[in-house]
Amino acid sequence: MRPLRNALSHYVIEITIVLLGALIATLEAVFANRDVGLVVGFLSFLLALSVVAIRQELATQVADAIEERKLLRSIPETRWRLDAQLELEEAYVRYISWAGGTRRIERDESLAYEVRALANAAVSVRAIHLAADVESFRMWIEPHKKFHAMVDAYRRLPEAVQCRRILVLNEADEGISALHDGQRVIRDPMALAFCKLQRSERPDGLGVTLRVLWKPESDRAVGDLLIIDGRETCSIESYGHGRFSDLEACVTSALVQRQILLFEDLWTSAIPIESCIENGSQLPQ
Repeated sequence: MRPLRNALSHYVIEITIVLLGALIATLEAVFANRDVGLVVGFLSFLLALSVVAIRQELATQVADAIEERKLLRSIPETRWRLDAQLELEEAYVRYISWAGGTRRIERDESLAYEVRALANAAVSVRAIHLAADVESFRMWIEPHKKFHAMVDAYRRLPEAVQCRRILVLNEADEGISALHDGQRVIRDPMALAFCKLQRSERPDGLGVTLRVLWKPESDRAVGDLLIIDGRETCSIESYGHGRFSDLEACVTSALVQRQILLFEDLWTSAIPIESCIENGSQLPQ
């Protein structure tokens, strides 16, 4: 009996709540002859369960903190101990961000993360590609360049996945485009090859519906963006010449929906690729 009493002694508050609820329910039923007592008793039981859950969570956190301190104290070298404490604090901050639905992936690992995210697409892929220079096209076109894994991932997508991409081009870059009969058209061969790759049906192409958004170079309001099935976004800033910032992934519903609305607004204002080619027959329909 003593072990049982010791175990129950940790839950005095919860037991008191349940007993008081039962007592009130009994008195209500005897003297008032109403069914409210059943509700009171049930609510008391739920309240007790909530208190138990909170106490257990706090106990777990305290135990984890104690173990963490023991681990740090076991490191004999002071400098190592300080470094370990700093790394633990950094990890805590990082995982708090993950718990909030956002995750930062280092630049060297960002492409691999996007390829894995793309492989999970089942319904739709929305993308914005900020073409800072010709090199950004070359990375897609030439097999040995950086984006060959991304190209392969698009080609492996199920046929049912709808893919749309907005290509953001610098309207002042005369090497990329020129005015023809009052309409800006793409002239650069590498850019045209990129557009053909996007528009061609899989498996040779990527099967993407493509539109163009002409922007001045100084406009940084739009960045590279990938939206998978309306449940995850990957955003990254391009610095040009194949250099990028760290990747920010997000699965928070409200933030994902905001990115989707941004994409759809830009999609509405963007120009179909056929209108940006001097001879529309150069691209597959």
